[in-house]
Amino acid sequence: MSGVNKQASIWWRGGVKIVNRYIVEEFFSALLFGVFVFTFILLLDRLFTLINLFLTKKVGIILILRLFSTLLPTILSLSLPMALLFALVFTYGRLSEDNEITALRASGIRVVKLSLPVLIVSLLFSFGLLPFNSQVVPDSQHQFKKIYAQIIYQNPVVRLEEKSFWTVGNYRLWIEKISKNRELKNISLYRFEGEGQPLLRIVARRGRYTLSERINFVLYLEDGSIQRYDIHDPSHLVLSNFMNYTITIPLGTSTQGIISKGLRELRSDEISNEIRKYRLRGIPTAYLEVEYYLRIVLAFSCFCLALVGIPVGIKLERGGRATGFGVSLLITFFYYLLMVSCIVIGEKGVLPASISLWVPNFLLFGIGSILFYRLSKY
Repeated sequence: MSGVNKQASIWWRGGVKIVNRYIVEEFFSALLFGVFVFTFILLLDRLFTLINLFLTKKVGIILILRLFSTLLPTILSLSLPMALLFALVFTYGRLSEDNEITALRASGIRVVKLSLPVLIVSLLFSFGLLPFNSQVVPDSQHQFKKIYAQIIYQNPVVRLEEKSFWTVGNYRLWIEKISKNRELKNISLYRFEGEGQPLLRIVARRGRYTLSERINFVLYLEDGSIQRYDIHDPSHLVLSNFMNYTITIPLGTSTQGIISKGLRELRSDEISNEIRKYRLRGIPTAYLEVEYYLRIVLAFSCFCLALVGIPVGIKLERGGRATGFGVSLLITFFYYLLMVSCIVIGEKGVLPASISLWVPNFLLFGIGSILFYRLSKY
């Protein structure tokens, strides 16, 4: 009998390994699908901007591809946890829908055993996202800023859009229609000196523009009027009409914007150094601490979402990819909504960022642990 029991034990262990390998394969297949879909959704707005730069602003395809490559790390840091949750809900939901979970339970294999490999994978993803969020994402954001600044330097009118204000120095320009041959319709140009009302307002029905050595934006206006205000007596207004009028607006040529880094472009070790410097000077560091801990918290969201996703997937039983996609969106929506609230709390100093930002993860961990405890009885 001992030999039979030993063979049965060997068969049981081998069966568990086969089942776990099968679940992991299903999980990674769904994960790849989820990464593609969620990344595409999050990139959609930026894709339209890149297409607009290529088609209407005549930006080279090489620069467009470079911009796209620098966008991907930032988007992946958000889409990967969402895709992981979707993959788990879908995989275990399908197993439950096909009664495979029931069959495995009947064979003496517990749900916890079936969940251990993907939980380990989720934890590995979390540890992998730590350096990714702390170093790769900030570097990619800085590269995006540098490439975009290069595009602006080569073609400053890239920022010129229809029906939106373009601010250049003391000037604000609004254009209703821009044609491909640089012809403009219904133009309003304002010049400000400090706060208050504009000292100069130019309105024209038609016009066109050229660039002079990339340092001057030249407007050739037709059929319009000029309103000038006296800086000492704003009630005094001088109005004149014109058939043709030319105005030159100097463009900024400073590269300071290319060299300097914003908060999200700083690596975590650089933020940590800034926090120490600020504390020595007695300067508040709440917003720096929020950015520092946010990267860590988002990395470990993979494991916390996995704890919730597996039992939720088993309980769903019906719906396939559509249901899995919807449920994962709903969970991540509430997760990020809570995260935004905790960010505000941290920035206002109501709670330290080291506590407030962990609240969403602790909540997911608690809910997931309770759900797993209930499943462990079966």
